[in-house]
Amino acid sequence: MHRSSFKAQSLPFMMLFLAAGFLMYEFILQVLPGVMSAPFMHYLHLNAFEMGLAASFYYYSYGTMQLFAGAALDRYGARLTLCIAALLCALGTFCILMGHHFSALAFGRILTGCGSATAYIGMMFIGRAWFDAKYFYLIVAITGIVACTGAILGEGPVASALGYYSLTTILWSLVITGMLLGIAMVCILRKNPKSSHIHPEQNHYSFKNILSLFKCTQSWWIGSYAFSNYAPISGFATLWGIPFIHAKFHLSLSSSAYLCSMIWLGIGFGSLSIGYLSQRFNLHVKALSFCGLLGLLSAVLCIYTPLPIWLLALMLFLMGIASSGQVLSFNLV
Repeated sequence: MHRSSFKAQSLPFMMLFLAAGFLMYEFILQVLPGVMSAPFMHYLHLNAFEMGLAASFYYYSYGTMQLFAGAALDRYGARLTLCIAALLCALGTFCILMGHHFSALAFGRILTGCGSATAYIGMMFIGRAWFDAKYFYLIVAITGIVACTGAILGEGPVASALGYYSLTTILWSLVITGMLLGIAMVCILRKNPKSSHIHPEQNHYSFKNILSLFKCTQSWWIGSYAFSNYAPISGFATLWGIPFIHAKFHLSLSSSAYLCSMIWLGIGFGSLSIGYLSQRFNLHVKALSFCGLLGLLSAVLCIYTPLPIWLLALMLFLMGIASSGQVLSFNLV
């Protein structure tokens, strides 16, 4: 009796831990082209334009699937949805591994983007279903930190691993990791019988309600801000930042990756601190303005001025703090 009680009490934490593992895995895959841009270009015989275009397909599928990720979790639960998502990430990486041309990377990134779309919201979904409501905001904060940790692991450590292992070895390890995560989700994830779920006839993801969001002017303004705020992350932190630092400051690939990780540290710090302060003192609009100006200043200094390494690290950290404004935009929505 005591053993079964302990198992019941530990199950929510095991589920949350597994969802956190998938989120970290997804962010490693997200930043992978930035760390491995040169090896990818050599392995798949791509030029810089083709590399950037193929990598961008991740965001096309990721953004599109965001419209359906929440509905899938509500309708089918975390067990089936996250299992399929993890396997899609593994399959996308496998396609890149097996292919030797542009279409392999593009199709692989499409599959990876589809699978990754449920990772962030999936962890919060499990937190909402299995933990008391008073802990939900803590779980949201932990989710942000886990995501940034995954991005950091995907940059510096993976870049260092390239010095010891081949590209195919690293890709195979990521494929196997995704498959193991999918199997673990089938074995561990459960539906909480005490939590209320939206039934198909009661779901709020109707075309009429989605259309009302597009008709709201504020949604477009906030969306435009989030789009502009996230552009430095999608274009710099996850793809061209490491090659840029490597070329401009004449640093090794691993040193450039660790420096670029300062952006993700800034995002984690800013999401917690600026998010709390803006909520505590009701300064949402001023916080958004501050993030925008800080992002402009730090990005200009990073790109156009010959900074010493310590100051470059500081500017990248500030760029990350500025990019945390996207979290504030979620609150405004």
